[in-house]
Amino acid sequence: MKGRLAIIISFWIISAIPLLAQEARWDVDSGHSTARFILSSSQRPAAQINVGVARVSGSVIGTDDAADPYEFDLTIYSADQDSPDLRSEDRRGESDLQGTVISFRSTVIKPVDQATVRVSGVMTVTYVEQDAIYGPSESYSGPTYGPPIKHSERREVTFEFQQIHQAGVSGESASRAEWSASGVIQSASFPQLLRAVEITSWPVLVEDEHCEMPSTTGEDYSGPRCTGTLVAVTPRTDVHCEIPTTTGEGYSGEVCTGTPLLAYPTDTDQIRQAQQGAATSSQLVADEVTIDLYLKLTRPITTVSAVTVRR
Repeated sequence: MKGRLAIIISFWIISAIPLLAQEARWDVDSGHSTARFILSSSQRPAAQINVGVARVSGSVIGTDDAADPYEFDLTIYSADQDSPDLRSEDRRGESDLQGTVISFRSTVIKPVDQATVRVSGVMTVTYVEQDAIYGPSESYSGPTYGPPIKHSERREVTFEFQQIHQAGVSGESASRAEWSASGVIQSASFPQLLRAVEITSWPVLVEDEHCEMPSTTGEDYSGPRCTGTLVAVTPRTDVHCEIPTTTGEGYSGEVCTGTPLLAYPTDTDQIRQAQQGAATSSQLVADEVTIDLYLKLTRPITTVSAVTVRR
């Protein structure tokens, strides 16, 4: 009996010994990682407008091959900004930021299949808005704008992440991995996100941009010469436009069919009418945002952590 008890005790002691496991921090390559913002209507989700593409920075904590992540910490910002420092929790959404910044930190990660995980977490959007003041008069030359007002809101959102390239076992491939993700957020649950995405003028995103001044300048000088890869927005799907096969004196441009998707700030008056019930039932108002992510991960540091295995 004593021998059997000793065996059982030894088994539990051995089982509780910490095992060394590889834990890897993967950095998001902000030069080649993107967030694509797509506006749509819940009445007709196929009617979409890709209003802009932004950069993504941050980190992913997971296994050595990036196949089993358990923490995502991401920051989305426009292409003309430097990556904001939101690593301090008490500064998230409260820092003195310029422009529009969206952060996401995971709280729950559930596997869907071998290459897919469903990730819920807290998203914070911070943006600056200026109210337009209209004062028509004889000297009226357009609206004036009030002081900038900063808005910030946070909500829980969910993305579905899918691994599209797993890290290799050796060489350069061992330090690279790729993930894609998509999440649809309704404006009713996160109104400030829709507002921020709509009113932000998202600049063109160019990867690997390199500019040089010409060795000589003359009358035809037009600035530095730049090279790079343009990350273009996708064509809108709410309307379909074509150039007429024949043109004449009455030619006025493209001929478009379909119902345009109404979005701020260009369609403010029509949206106000729709909200007051004065619009026709055929009009579509953007009420949801889809965020499509592409993350290129690099691994700068690999650490060894102790993981206790319990039977």
